[in-house]
Amino acid sequence: MGEVKFIDVKEKHEIDDKGEWFSEIASGGGALFNGGSNLLGVVQFLLQDSIKEWSGFGYNRVGKADTRCVLALKCGAVLINSLITTDFDVESELVVYGTRGKIKIPNYWEGSAAILENGLGTKRFVLENQENELVYEVDHIASCLASGAVVSPIVTPKLTMQSMTIIQDLYQKWYGDPLN
Repeated sequence: MGEVKFIDVKEKHEIDDKGEWFSEIASGGGALFNGGSNLLGVVQFLLQDSIKEWSGFGYNRVGKADTRCVLALKCGAVLINSLITTDFDVESELVVYGTRGKIKIPNYWEGSAAILENGLGTKRFVLENQENELVYEVDHIASCLASGAVVSPIVTPKLTMQSMTIIQDLYQKWYGDPLN
């Protein structure tokens, strides 16, 4: 696919089973906090660089957490566009565009397939017997603990703090209005 130039991410998060807390910003609710933290970490891990520039818009009812947001990010020379929603349907996917093709990952949170499209054609990659992402997270933590590692080589403190800085900055812009 060549050199990565652009990433486009769309994700829909169901909130029916999450309860009332999801609409309360003080309780950790909101589309950005719940969907954005994963997205920000994935992008920085994939590109092996930190996000240096960001902006975005969120939508919420007064006094409630955001139900959707759009983010524009810059990570090195790569631009990233993201839509995260909880209140309307969108086909969740992550698309990485390169100089010679693209990779589509439908339903990237839970998906088990990727589609590579380039000048040679289209090729579908399928992970058979893939387990839920929580299994991988638990296995990773167990592996770190078993080896005596106190810091994950994947979810580093730097990556986590950069993701939280971006979320905090955007929320301060969106919720800084005392009438909100």
